[in-house]
Amino acid sequence: MRVNTESLAHNVREIAAFVRTKHADTQLYAVVKANGYGHGLVESARIAVQNGAACVAVTSADESLRLAQANLAVPILQFLPPSQTAVEHLIRANILMTVGSLCDIDTISAACEHLGAHAQVHLKIDTGMGRLGELPKDALTLAEELADNKHINLAGVYTHCANAVHSDIGKTDRQYAMFSEFLQKLSSKGINPGVRHFASSAVLLRRPEYALDAVRIGTLLYGQYSGRSIPRSVDLRDTWTFETYVAAIKVVPKGTAVGYGSEFVTRRVSRLAVIGVGYAHGFGVAPVVTSAGLRELAVLVRNKMRGHTFAVEINGHAVPIVGRVGMQTCVADVTGLKSVQVGNIVAVPSRRINTPADILRIYEGLD
Repeated sequence: MRVNTESLAHNVREIAAFVRTKHADTQLYAVVKANGYGHGLVESARIAVQNGAACVAVTSADESLRLAQANLAVPILQFLPPSQTAVEHLIRANILMTVGSLCDIDTISAACEHLGAHAQVHLKIDTGMGRLGELPKDALTLAEELADNKHINLAGVYTHCANAVHSDIGKTDRQYAMFSEFLQKLSSKGINPGVRHFASSAVLLRRPEYALDAVRIGTLLYGQYSGRSIPRSVDLRDTWTFETYVAAIKVVPKGTAVGYGSEFVTRRVSRLAVIGVGYAHGFGVAPVVTSAGLRELAVLVRNKMRGHTFAVEINGHAVPIVGRVGMQTCVADVTGLKSVQVGNIVAVPSRRINTPADILRIYEGLD
């Protein structure tokens, strides 16, 4: 895995600049969950902070505590409410914890009392995702509980959008309306919401007016657009190259079945390249569209029509994968490409967050 740190830094700066043109005081929260979307947790967080991020956000306590040890000098927001086994560690590390229920408040408050400490939290409102967070009709009670709690300070309020990448933006608009109504209720009660954040990557580009005090940006940092409906409003660079090699080449006759299930059968004498990558490496899960991925997407669509599902690149040629993708190997059809030989480097499109963390990352551009 080759991570282009200069491209990652460029993307952070471009997004920060885009945010400033819309809302001068809006902060950039860099989402580095899932091992920095495959790029490396600490490495991605450091680059984000060095280039304009005011906060980094992750999902789990493990991620939070690893970042706390990296001394990033910015707040760390954890999306999952804390478990009873982790909460005291999170409090000691000054992690911004998410609360979405009275149970969460009780867990944090009890731990604070035991430690003789205080904690800062962000209150999550469920406006339509149906996962974490309290429903708006009940969330005001939680906000009042937090306002009265001597151990916990309400430092922020947020929600998350369920349909921001879909062509119909109406559901996102309705979620924003619900969130705005809740913020008005807080104001009427004299409760300071702290940092208000609504916009994710897709929302920022589709509804930049919804950028409030902060925006939570993940996929854009890594040069990816999460859907075809997302405006290409920011100059993004791809940050990632996944490489393997041609392990073997064989010529097979017409009518040869390839791969598990014999789902693909050659229609001609074919030259096949066995390459060392499979679904255990994250290959076989369709990659999201990247800033430079339109040509690759066209190849995927064309090959899909021909009965092929995926494509890789060898010596500058896009070649189709034939047969099922195996756990750690697959087969590419290189018929007619005599330049392809054993040992050639293969560029592989992959969904980066599915790429195992134990595969070597080479950081190009780091001092």
